[in-house]
Amino acid sequence: MRFDGLIGNSGVKKTLETPFHAYIIHGPKGSGKHTLERILTASLVCKSSEKPCGKCEQCKKFLSGNHVDISYIPTDIKVRELREKLKDVFYLPNEEYAFENS
Repeated sequence: MRFDGLIGNSGVKKTLETPFHAYIIHGPKGSGKHTLERILTASLVCKSSEKPCGKCEQCKKFLSGNHVDISYIPTDIKVRELREKLKDVFYLPNEEYAFENS
């Protein structure tokens, strides 16, 4: 996984060489939480072998904020709104991903 946009954080980068099924990203303001989140999310949909490439159709959709299978949830979301969003996680993806055939 490429961490081009994540400056420093060598311990985090080393840990993420082994993928996990879930991540909790926590840290002080300015520590790269949002950058790391974007790298991890783009890597999930990227079609390239060097993830995230930023050039394939899936990466471009993600980077433009128009990927149909990615829901953006604000940090200040109300419980009721979150419950509504969570109803959508039971639907299968609309796009085809490389990891499905692995």
